[in-house]
Amino acid sequence: EVHVPAPLDEWVHFACTLDGDTGKMRLYTNGTLAGEIVTSIRPFAALDAGLPGGVGIGNTIFHAFSFDGLIDEISLYNRALIPAEILAIYTAGSAGKCAVTNPPLVCTPPSPGLISWWRAENNGADIISGSTGDLLDGVSFVPGQVGQAFQFDGAHDSIRVAARAATDVGTQAGFTLEAWINPSRISIGQIAEWNNGASG
Repeated sequence: EVHVPAPLDEWVHFACTLDGDTGKMRLYTNGTLAGEIVTSIRPFAALDAGLPGGVGIGNTIFHAFSFDGLIDEISLYNRALIPAEILAIYTAGSAGKCAVTNPPLVCTPPSPGLISWWRAENNGADIISGSTGDLLDGVSFVPGQVGQAFQFDGAHDSIRVAARAATDVGTQAGFTLEAWINPSRISIGQIAEWNNGASG
């Protein structure tokens, strides 16, 4: 496990990367490497659209560990981003990643391998692969680090993204999950989960 303290009630950029070849998992906060381990743990099966799994945001798929606070610009990549790419996202700050051509702000271009990007602009849309999330049990929106953000109450709120090939990074060569988070409480709340649903 990698344990990194997080401040309450302020925005922190969080990124987790896994290199599938080496097993190296790294955790970054605000563009800086905060911890790393080498792990042999891998998902035991791919996402299966016939099972109740998928991607959970702000909670587990089965609503067990709700996040308490705000999550913004949560993004999934099919490879481990390098430190310079993560630093660029953090450095862009409120300008964020460029969502359009010729943007008005000094944003940073999205890195290759971006497969899902939930911007939290008053909906659960994934603007990259169309893996739109269902907002469950009262997820709301408030001003975020970049535009709007998802707000979770720490009770049962969650966003559930159905299993799709586009988000099936668990059995590939690696992945990155990155987002801006603003926790109101640090406990067992979950930022995101990849779950094939086989555990029921």
